[in-house]
Amino acid sequence: YDFTAGSWRGPWPHSGATQGSAAYDALRKLVWYEASSGFPGKFSSLDPVTGTITEYNKSSNVMQHRLGAMAGYDPIADRVVTMSFRGGGTSTYISERDPANPSAQGITAKMVDKPAALSGSHAMSWSPSRQAWIVWFGAVPLDSAAVWAVKRSISEGVLTYKWTALLSASNTMVPVSAPNNGPFGKAQVVVLPDGTELLVGIVILADGVVAFKLSGPTAK
Repeated sequence: YDFTAGSWRGPWPHSGATQGSAAYDALRKLVWYEASSGFPGKFSSLDPVTGTITEYNKSSNVMQHRLGAMAGYDPIADRVVTMSFRGGGTSTYISERDPANPSAQGITAKMVDKPAALSGSHAMSWSPSRQAWIVWFGAVPLDSAAVWAVKRSISEGVLTYKWTALLSASNTMVPVSAPNNGPFGKAQVVVLPDGTELLVGIVILADGVVAFKLSGPTAK
């Protein structure tokens, strides 16, 4: 969608346009796309200016790109990161692709201190101040208020993502009222003019839009 022109462009033909996750690479000004397992399509890039699509390969890990998987671009590590937690248990993954070497297969990361109940269709958004992913499940019967910072590191040569809970002990708000599977990506980190970061999202229309303060001395 072109905000200046107020109109849509495309569609651009793609062998895996049925279902998948996508992320915008601000360095290369490309949109990267990963097809979901069980659907056609390959790891691909889209140049939104020219409409050029380049296809590379299909992920060898069929579990890491299921329905509900979300992707984002890490500007510090220069990686396309995909998180998939739907179904829970052993079907939960964080994986990376290197956009500088898009023909290479992705790498599945080790997760440290992850929540015991890791499932649902989450939302993920990059926090510039924390240099980490902010993950919100917003799911009921899980704790819909729980928010996590998920930070990348290389520990003894192993790609690792460490989970840190951000919810303040003083929080009393329940942001989601009814049973659901999560926000399916409907949350975004917003940076205010004074530098304050908020996670703003919605799961159920009846509950309205909610905000979680990320920066400052207390997260709440």
